[in-house]
Amino acid sequence: MGDTRAWRIDTLDARGGLAFATWREAITAIPEAAIDDKPCFFVGAPDFRAQPVANRAIALAAGRGTFQTGLFAGNTEISFPSPDALVEFVRRTYVGSGAGDGTDGGGGGNATPETRRPDGPDLPNPPHDMSEVEGEDLLRRIHESIERFHELAHKLKPGEAERQKWPEIGGHPERFRDAPRILCVGALYLIGEVLRRFPNRWNVVDLLRWQAMAQSVGRLLTQLDLWPLLLRDPCWQFTAKLVDAFVRQSHVPAVQAIHKETAADFVLWMLFFGGDLYTESDALRFAHYVHHTPFVPFIVPTRNGERSLDLCQTPLPIDFDKYVPHDLVGRASLFHALAAFIAAPHRKPHHGFVELLLLAASYIAHKQEDRMALLPWPWGQRHPSPLAEARVATHAKKGWDWIREQMPGLVYEQSTESLIGSAATLRYPRTQLVPA
Repeated sequence: MGDTRAWRIDTLDARGGLAFATWREAITAIPEAAIDDKPCFFVGAPDFRAQPVANRAIALAAGRGTFQTGLFAGNTEISFPSPDALVEFVRRTYVGSGAGDGTDGGGGGNATPETRRPDGPDLPNPPHDMSEVEGEDLLRRIHESIERFHELAHKLKPGEAERQKWPEIGGHPERFRDAPRILCVGALYLIGEVLRRFPNRWNVVDLLRWQAMAQSVGRLLTQLDLWPLLLRDPCWQFTAKLVDAFVRQSHVPAVQAIHKETAADFVLWMLFFGGDLYTESDALRFAHYVHHTPFVPFIVPTRNGERSLDLCQTPLPIDFDKYVPHDLVGRASLFHALAAFIAAPHRKPHHGFVELLLLAASYIAHKQEDRMALLPWPWGQRHPSPLAEARVATHAKKGWDWIREQMPGLVYEQSTESLIGSAATLRYPRTQLVPA
């Protein structure tokens, strides 16, 4: 037989981004007596570099704490061809473990999205062709790269790994005319999901919590300069349809009153920028103010804090629950979905999912600053300016560049790839290393 030695994990803490690995043969029992001079490395967040360990006993002792011992696919111990391949695996499991973490485990307040009501409004999703622009292919290139990633994983043999390249947006961002449309589709999925979670209006506490979530989304879309595109063609027709469906089904007199007196765009402003949703009289005063003020600029200030926390409070549309861990179904956030996708890209993602993730990444990559938001022009210009589209295209380019840096740099064979999303929850019996 040939040399079957490879880099194999002795102990792993996926959530912590920590691992010990040794250049050795596969083993079938916990090797506490087999402490020898084989090369042993430690890998840890945040720099993820393989560092030599003087004594392998340190690696094996970690299994008595929070580390799991070994890494298996069925009864086969997972191996890696090089320290670089080992490091990339540990990095990806660390990123993927964030898909199962919430932010409500301590401290004050609730940092997870509001859940849907069982009897909430039934609203439409954006049409499949809305992301498409003739002659532009950014979205197609992203989907093709994901497909090549999975095809390569099925071709590789156990213990093998190969480099993966993701498409690069070259030149000026305004060249990619489908990039603004991609972000708009993601925004419309997000707006629809927030509206579906509108609570019973008589529950003031739930209404305040929902309004905080809606205003957070409103700020996110303002930071990315998306409102001028969402309120103009070709997105406007669907945006208006979405608002009309919500107004009919929500049965909220304040919302219905302002929709009767104004257009759908002003309803969105009321919902996502803090109008009083409780009384009809306050809504009508708002409508009167809008009618008599043709140009209404106001500043949307930045929030202090991590943008990832904002994404943790941003709801993931229920159509995409299959892309996050099972225990998060119905309460997953945009942050959970982004972490899961970056660690292990999903094959053939549903329409709107890549668009939503690019929106999230653009928000993370964007340099936040105070933004001026404008109420729509009441005389109804319905075509966005080239400058507005180029500005959003710039955000999309920065978002995709950010994703490219985080995406897998190596592809493993399929059984190893399938472990990345679940490695954080694996635990093997200490009496036997190979799982039964």
